[in-house]
Amino acid sequence: MTNYTLVCLVGDGPTKTAAEFAKWLNLRRAAQEVWLERAPPHDAVEESVRRTKAIVLLAHDGPLHGVHSLRSEAAGGVWMRGEEVGRRFAGARVYLLACETMGSESTRPQGLEFLGDEAQRAGAAVVAGHSLTLDADFERLGGPHAERFRHALAELIWGFLDGENGEQRLKLRAREELQRQDFQLELDAGDLATGSLDWFRRVQWLEDRIAGFHIAAMT
Repeated sequence: MTNYTLVCLVGDGPTKTAAEFAKWLNLRRAAQEVWLERAPPHDAVEESVRRTKAIVLLAHDGPLHGVHSLRSEAAGGVWMRGEEVGRRFAGARVYLLACETMGSESTRPQGLEFLGDEAQRAGAAVVAGHSLTLDADFERLGGPHAERFRHALAELIWGFLDGENGEQRLKLRAREELQRQDFQLELDAGDLATGSLDWFRRVQWLEDRIAGFHIAAMT
């Protein structure tokens, strides 16, 4: 079981919800070091990742003034850009739960580079992220059925941390967990009576995020 560093840049509503997910991850698989704050010290995080060789990082991304960067707020100050992520976390496995770290479904097929690609090219061994907007959707990891969604997404994260580089195998792992959780819902009469429509909408949301999962790896 690979050790890892856990960072969540906390600054607004969506990233505060992301921080709750980060805490949940840490309870189930303790990170060597954890930062849940607006702007963790670069050097300290770099030193931690040098030891663990893996990091899970939750933040805002997406282009701000035309530039992709990791931030604690959607329109906040830059914490790191892709090149610095790769340089500081050289040789490490990097999982990014942020907005469009791998572009978008419309831009990805065009072969353009985004923050995740930049980080890998600058030195990170493997970078995993999503090619969909996640900012507002961090809220999906809270509220009704949160536990079920967290388990499915965690399966993808744990598999990546443990060395799996196959996108399709990781997606299958997350989908199988989602199906298991879906079956559990069917056994829960209370959920069926009060929240099944909401559940199925959220299943589609998570399936979209799984489908948009991509990996940039050393060749």
